[in-house]
Amino acid sequence: MQRRSHVRMDAATVAAFIRAHQMHMEVHHLFWIDALHGPRQQAASLRREARRELRRLIGEGPANPVHNAATGQPEQQGQGGQQQRPPAQTAPGQAPVLQAMLSHQALDVRAPVLSAPAMGPDTGENLPSVEGAAHEQLCQGPRLTLIDATLMVMGGVLGVGIFFTPQAVAALLPHPGAFLGAWAIGGVVALSGGLTFAELAGSFPRRGGAFEFLREAFGPFPAFLLGWLALGAISTGAIAVIADFFANTAAGLHPSLAGHETWLGVLLICGLTALHATGIKHSALFQNGCMLFKVGAIGVLLIAGLVFFQAPTTPQAPVPFPPLANFPRAMLPVLFSLGGYQLITAIAPEVRQPTRTIPRALLLGIAGVIAIYLLLNLTWLRVLGLETLAQDPGFAAQIGQRTLGPAGETFLRVSMAISALGVCTVVTATSPSFYVAMARQGLFFRSFGRLRASSGAPLNALLCQAAIALAYFLLGGASEILERTVFPEWILNALIGLSLLSLRRRRPDLPRPFKSPAWPLFPLLYTLAALTVVIGNLLESSWSVTGTGILLTAAGALLYLPWRRYSHSINT
Repeated sequence: MQRRSHVRMDAATVAAFIRAHQMHMEVHHLFWIDALHGPRQQAASLRREARRELRRLIGEGPANPVHNAATGQPEQQGQGGQQQRPPAQTAPGQAPVLQAMLSHQALDVRAPVLSAPAMGPDTGENLPSVEGAAHEQLCQGPRLTLIDATLMVMGGVLGVGIFFTPQAVAALLPHPGAFLGAWAIGGVVALSGGLTFAELAGSFPRRGGAFEFLREAFGPFPAFLLGWLALGAISTGAIAVIADFFANTAAGLHPSLAGHETWLGVLLICGLTALHATGIKHSALFQNGCMLFKVGAIGVLLIAGLVFFQAPTTPQAPVPFPPLANFPRAMLPVLFSLGGYQLITAIAPEVRQPTRTIPRALLLGIAGVIAIYLLLNLTWLRVLGLETLAQDPGFAAQIGQRTLGPAGETFLRVSMAISALGVCTVVTATSPSFYVAMARQGLFFRSFGRLRASSGAPLNALLCQAAIALAYFLLGGASEILERTVFPEWILNALIGLSLLSLRRRRPDLPRPFKSPAWPLFPLLYTLAALTVVIGNLLESSWSVTGTGILLTAAGALLYLPWRRYSHSINT
């Protein structure tokens, strides 16, 4: 059998490829898809040649010998072993683009190369390098602005937890100063996490977010566990729980909806999946509308509770300060209510100038949520008092009645339903990027790495996520699944904090458009807070709950090795 010669990529081809990135030219897209779905050896050689040419264009010179396409023999080398090749002429402003591509490992020759049949221009499976970057660009629809990203950060946090978790915090900390202090501490922890994710997202603005952070710092194994838990429990379980809450809340708004909770939940999951299949911009517009409604409703509630409500003037007996041992337990519901801001990093390619926009959106969004949460908790204390708040899990209904009159309960019910709708939109839109990143690294089915050319949406990942979420919703038990994954989830959160510490030490030359200030205070604080949640969960939960989470994680670990072997067998 005649041996195929290596495919050469000269500077003109590389420049044409970059122009195709920027101009979204379909002709270049079709050319690359056709070329890259040829023989595996040809695609692998194309990667190596592309990386050498990019290095040569920015003056680094090739690191390995380049074989002549006609003879198959190494080209003549000059003094010191360097190739005798004329310096390439790069257009003004092109070298920084090439440097950025190299620094962000747009051409990662170590990534797996999986063969696939020709699939047309709407595919992007297992494409972590040249063709993966091209696919992201050429299937890209309208991108998210800073306002879109900020509202998505806020929408991922500001759900329905703030209407329930304050009761648990008040029961553990029955002192106004301690109660508000716990929420302030939670805000500092959330800000620390935001700064941690902001720096990592600036260095790795890739699809998958936390998946890529863990992979770069500690390898593919913890990254695979993150994606496994997201698909098997965390994201899909959260969607099912939110859908259940939305259905029960909406069913109480009108007698005609009573008894149709199941259909309402199914409609929510299927409707949001269909919406996200049309593109991230449509999802963002819908989420922006939900978020603006939430902010408006909260504004009405704050004005009614803090300005117009006449609080009783009866003097309250002094309350002793609670034991310090109660604070770690009280922080569990606080941090639960403040989670979700990091989801924006999973869709970094969908954001305009992600290295600048995502850090800003994280900080602005988290600051806005902290301010809203503190004001809402002040409203709870002023309207109900700490003792009533601690004893009534359904305190939100009382808040509505006391501040807005007979229509207040209905107003709050509508607001809570819209809040659930908004946070479910964020989770459903961002989580499939974890599965796409897994597929492109050879850690999941190749078809999950595809994006639709018309919208850039990961349709296969969306459909799989919807199927699992529907199963949880219809069969029940999603809340128990979520409770059992708190332990492994927060261990992974601690590893994300440690990943920033590790990358700062091991890779000091990594591009960092944004740096966490007061180094290393904030990543250390975030890591310690995550470990506190892990320890608190161990102490508070039964061994059956913790053990289930460990078993679920162990199942993912057992799947990892055969999956890696399977991917390797395809590559070779």
